[in-house]
Amino acid sequence: IRIREMRKEMCLTQQKLAEEIGVKRSNVASWEAGTRVPNANQLKSLSEYFNVTSDYLLGFVNNKYEKMRTDTLLEYRKNKKWIK
Repeated sequence: IRIREMRKEMCLTQQKLAEEIGVKRSNVASWEAGTRVPNANQLKSLSEYFNVTSDYLLGFVNNKYEKMRTDTLLEYRKNKKWIK
């Protein structure tokens, strides 16, 4: 997940990002450590705040504004290459 990368690009602390999107700082820390992933609503808030797609934040695509193609999504499902 690219949350740390995006947060640092914007010179934000974990606390400031948490305040901006309405979560606890510990949530941001857990996402960045890879021990938890944001739920759908949190991911939407992050994507809107950073002005990037959720697919980019999750590492499915490398272009900040590109969405994952359906055939690529189906391939991920088939091979079970989901982010854990």
